[in-house]
Amino acid sequence: MKKSDKKKQETPRAVYLLGAACAVALIVLVVVAIAPWQKQAGDFTPPPFEENAVAGTPTVDESLGWSELAVREGYNIKLCGVLQADQDGMLPVWLYSDAGNTVWVKLRILDAEGNRIAESGLLKPGEYLEKVQLADGAKAGDVKLHVMGYEPETYYSAGAVDFQTVLQR
Repeated sequence: MKKSDKKKQETPRAVYLLGAACAVALIVLVVVAIAPWQKQAGDFTPPPFEENAVAGTPTVDESLGWSELAVREGYNIKLCGVLQADQDGMLPVWLYSDAGNTVWVKLRILDAEGNRIAESGLLKPGEYLEKVQLADGAKAGDVKLHVMGYEPETYYSAGAVDFQTVLQR
């Protein structure tokens, strides 16, 4: 009889230990879920507007391969395909956001390995950006011009388009 009495006494102790372990695990999960240092799903930092944006339509030399692309209705851009950087690493891109656009646009230039070597801020419809500054160490070679569109106010993606070209230095 003593054996069965002993089992009855040990069972509640195991249940209490298991319950305490579950409570501690639950507390840890709650703390991790609401911790201020953890980025929440709703945390989004919108890209800044381009500080060097100019209102109007630029006049661009034909030798720069300035071409128009209609991504979709309300999302048209013009951009140079011939990229020749100057000695200071300034790169004429002549990114133009059509005045009839319903989106904001932004340019990112990536090297052959996918590293960002230049980037613009957002352009509103009817604005253009003449040049971007190349990152230190950007080398001549194949690059991708990645143009992104954003819905005004919400910053939802309006789509992106890529161009492959060559950077000359």
